[in-house]
Amino acid sequence: MMKKEKKGKIQTEKKIKTVLIVLIICLILSIIASVIDFIVSNNIHLAKTVVIQSSGSLEQSDGSFMIIKDEYGPLMDSSVDFKTAAERWNLALEYGDSVFVIYRLLPYEIFPQPIEIYFMMKL
Repeated sequence: MMKKEKKGKIQTEKKIKTVLIVLIICLILSIIASVIDFIVSNNIHLAKTVVIQSSGSLEQSDGSFMIIKDEYGPLMDSSVDFKTAAERWNLALEYGDSVFVIYRLLPYEIFPQPIEIYFMMKL
């Protein structure tokens, strides 16, 4: 009798563990799908770029960043300068530094393309 009860208990534990593993995998896949949907629906981009202040005749008098990216051309966030980058992301940036940025393209049809930078990390 003891062996049957023990064997049944072990099988039940295995079934519970299997169900928990399947539920955890489904939860992880659901979270990943939600993140991807959020990124796509909000026009969020990830890029490795270079920080510059001007590009040819594109002088920005307010000291804004312009992030060069081939796909979209010059991009800029006029609310971020070297001081705010140091405050927000603890970065000591200089001209020509390579950075990784997470940003959103703003819908304005002007040149250079305005963006809103959410995160920046020096490479």
